[in-house]
Amino acid sequence: MEGLMMGTRSGSIDPGVIFYLIREFGMSPAAVESMLLEDSGLKGICGFKDMRDVLSHHDSKSKLAFEMFVHSVSKYIGAMAASLNGVEVLVFTGGIGENAVPVREAVCKKLEFLGVENILVIPANEDWQIAKQTYPFVVSD
Repeated sequence: MEGLMMGTRSGSIDPGVIFYLIREFGMSPAAVESMLLEDSGLKGICGFKDMRDVLSHHDSKSKLAFEMFVHSVSKYIGAMAASLNGVEVLVFTGGIGENAVPVREAVCKKLEFLGVENILVIPANEDWQIAKQTYPFVVSD
């Protein structure tokens, strides 16, 4: 679960949250795991697990989910920029990175202080990558 908030996953959280949920709400470890993997992230905040749905609704919960997602992405890019001593290019890919223009714009706005002028959007083409990586194992000489 480490990393970005996702459609149904919480992303990085304070580990103390797990103990709090067990202690204060009597949740079983399995129930906490299910909550963090299946009912958190965008879905847990606003009820929608797809960013397209989040962007098409303008209620306060959808706006909060959008803002939290942008914050999460910006935080991780900022951390990577610090560990790399700067960045020359920001690359957006995957479903949200490729298709959610408002997310890209909001992330870039928050990260203007990095001075990155090169922003790329690259299609993920995950099916092709999987095929290339598995081909040697399924085809014998």
